Amino acid sequence: MIPREHLTGLILAGGRASRMQPTVAGSAPSGRLVRHGPRGGLSPEMPAANSGIVPIEKGLALLHDEPLVAHARRFLQGQVSRVVISANRSVDAFARYGEVITDDAEIGPDAGPLAGIYSALVRIDTPWLVVTPVDVINPPEDLVPRLADAIARKVAQAAYATTTRSHPLCMMVHADLAPSLRSYLLGGDRKVMLWLERIGAVSAPFDMGEHAFANINTLADLQHAQIRGAADTV
Repeated sequence: MIPREHLTGLILAGGRASRMQPTVAGSAPSGRLVRHGPRGGLSPEMPAANSGIVPIEKGLALLHDEPLVAHARRFLQGQVSRVVISANRSVDAFARYGEVITDDAEIGPDAGPLAGIYSALVRIDTPWLVVTPVDVINPPEDLVPRLADAIARKVAQAAYATTTRSHPLCMMVHADLAPSLRSYLLGGDRKVMLWLERIGAVSAPFDMGEHAFANINTLADLQHAQIRGAADTV
């Protein structure tokens, strides 16, 4: 078992969330689902674009009166020694929930989630990094120990979750792999699974349905999760 003090948790929140963006201001199902504010409305930290289209930062969208990034932080806390957040916009807003790491300038803009992982690997002071996307709303409670167990059993430097399919962004990776990832990114590659295969990452199987790694991609997904959560409390 990898001790907690050897683990840093990374929340991936640096994506563009292009599938969540409304095309017309006010077209989202509900303001409280769109942008983080003190009462679930529009936050003054995230001003609307001059075009009138309301930009949405996925990690700050509210689910059950909390931004998604707060749910992700709560999941990781207690299992790791420190939580950091990969974000490239709304940095001050994300900083409420943990230390923010922006993508390394050497890698270039919009290089995908691996850029966020690389930027964290070169900044952490622990041997291991545990990664989870901000929009995975129901990760298995034993995600971290199962990843660590897969690494220990197969003497690997990285592991990722699988159910009936792979969930490569739910991973644990050793800091020594930073140079490999840097070379991969500078070579123009971006595919997460391809990099994991190249470094000999092992799978950590989870015998449960896909709901265990359900993620929020659209405003409809977010609204459905909100309604489902409300029904569960009745």
